[in-house]
Amino acid sequence: MTDDSIYQPLASQLHAIRLLELLPGKWSDDIKAQLREFPIAEAHDRYISISYTWGQQGTVKQILITCNGTRVPISENLYTILRRLRRPDYSILVWADALCINQADPSERTHQVGLMGEIYKNSQETIIWLGESADADDTGYGFLDTYIAEEDVLCMTEGGPPRVAWQGNTSDQRLLDAYLANSAQSSSTPDFSNDIFGAFCLIQSFAQGTSRSTLRFLEESETKGKNRWTPRPLRLAVAANGGPTKASKVWDGLERLLSRPWV
Repeated sequence: MTDDSIYQPLASQLHAIRLLELLPGKWSDDIKAQLREFPIAEAHDRYISISYTWGQQGTVKQILITCNGTRVPISENLYTILRRLRRPDYSILVWADALCINQADPSERTHQVGLMGEIYKNSQETIIWLGESADADDTGYGFLDTYIAEEDVLCMTEGGPPRVAWQGNTSDQRLLDAYLANSAQSSSTPDFSNDIFGAFCLIQSFAQGTSRSTLRFLEESETKGKNRWTPRPLRLAVAANGGPTKASKVWDGLERLLSRPWV
């Protein structure tokens, strides 16, 4: 996948790994990075590991980045997550298998695959990348002003990308509460076909064991302003104004998430 010349042999006796140092850059800048070697014990909690799909070899679009001063191609999917993670104000360390392992060296590849359990366990966090959103996807940017983290506000100010981050723990409850409150107060739905943000809220409520109240809310949003005796398949399809309901958009968003190659 990459030019073999960017790699130096790893010190296998030290359980060494390579980390990709993403150099600072704004959203529109080319990606520049350096590969750095670390004993895995010294790298503990210093890097972000990425879980993503490579795509079908030979059919995936390749994009050039600069790594160790050399122009190398990476898959479009890897490029998009690196671009999302990059900071405009400081470097970050990332572990991505396609770049951090010399894929042209079978011996190294075998050894590094054997370390992958440790690599993921020792990372500061693991980012699951499902891909960029489409125009019809609502990913929660309407909540940026209120719920974006202070660090991400600074990142945007310096030219980085906006984001609403799900952490996969109880801290996400604020996003779920905000979504339900906002949806309850609004009688109209945004011009999106897939409520990705709402789908994450539903997943979070299942994880926390509070799905019953969320599902009840979605059911009520379907039937609001309609005949209670309307058959359920029809209630799912349209709202009182003839458009899709909040609930149907959430289910469409969930279906889209589950259709992603990573899943």
